[in-house]
Amino acid sequence: MIGPEMRLNALNRTPSEENARGGVIVTVGNGDARMQPMNLGVQIRICLALAGLAVATVGANSAEAQGRAPLVDPRSVAPYVPTPWHVVDRMLDLVQVTEHDMVYDLGSGDGRILVRAAKAHGARGVGLEINHDLVVDARLAIGAANVEDRVKIVEQDIFEADLSPASVVTLFLMTSANRRLKPKLLEELRPGTRIACYKWEIPGWNPVKSATVEVSGAGQPIYMYEVGAHQ
Repeated sequence: MIGPEMRLNALNRTPSEENARGGVIVTVGNGDARMQPMNLGVQIRICLALAGLAVATVGANSAEAQGRAPLVDPRSVAPYVPTPWHVVDRMLDLVQVTEHDMVYDLGSGDGRILVRAAKAHGARGVGLEINHDLVVDARLAIGAANVEDRVKIVEQDIFEADLSPASVVTLFLMTSANRRLKPKLLEELRPGTRIACYKWEIPGWNPVKSATVEVSGAGQPIYMYEVGAHQ
């Protein structure tokens, strides 16, 4: 009978201390090592536990690599997909952002469009984002870029925000969301306000300019609209 004075010494065992039957080494009170065989059921449970740990570790690492924010927020009108940096630059160049502009990014994600607008063009900006984790990430990015005096992120639904201060609006939303936004854009934006849309157009509006950028080997469109000249 194995008494309570025995302790597991598995962490220090060597391969020679194991046998084909499966088991663990225990050390008896007098220091002698003795094999304690494990039955098949115990071995299976241990294997399953180790497999579960491996899967959990891979999942955690994957989530960390993708960021804390989920790709899809049930309240959002579009999944979160970061705009590639070269696309950000092309969008801002297409609408000719300057230091005189107030850029509103609707669904601002990690804040990269506004950071670039402030750093590269001297613009001011407001990001509207409903996902709290993304809001946190964006504010950290703004702080790291030292543009807190020019850019702010508001945790708010884009359909409830006041867009009237904007002279430039940037969108990376799907066509259905752009369609829903049309009345709000027309009601709140001043004539001459420029709108840059990546990938998906505003249905029924005519762009004043467009460009194509290569992303993952395929050409993707950027549309520029101007309020008052969209039809």
